[in-house]
Amino acid sequence: MKKVSIISKTPENWQSLEATAACDDLFERLKTVLNDLAKEQADLCLITSMNLGPETLAAEAVFKLRDKISIKLECALPYEEQAKDWSESERDRYYGIIENCDVESLISTVYTDKCEQKCYEYMINTADIILLGTAPTKEVAELIKASGKQVLNI
Repeated sequence: MKKVSIISKTPENWQSLEATAACDDLFERLKTVLNDLAKEQADLCLITSMNLGPETLAAEAVFKLRDKISIKLECALPYEEQAKDWSESERDRYYGIIENCDVESLISTVYTDKCEQKCYEYMINTADIILLGTAPTKEVAELIKASGKQVLNI
């Protein structure tokens, strides 16, 4: 099974972007990338840390593709209360995705300064391919580069 991690911080304009054609376009690009990767591999597993934006869209793309390709979803959660400050609709979406994922990996039960970094380390170390939705932090970019893994920009 080929494992693919999506790494993308939440865009600052996510609230306004979500209701635009740009968001729809990103969703379609994610489906296309995952579908194309499935043509190369019989089985795929997408790993996401469930940040708002491209990471949650990628999780939803997995659900749309399940009848067409063999694909699983792993939610690697940096800490238990990740969605506590999100809007009610964002939390509902978040918990709905987690409820329907194949694997839930909890990195930390509580928020720490390093839990998100540790989550990205887990995702990079576990994946065969890295999908980048937005430019990562300097530390995450260094981890990706040091991993030598294939990187695809979406």
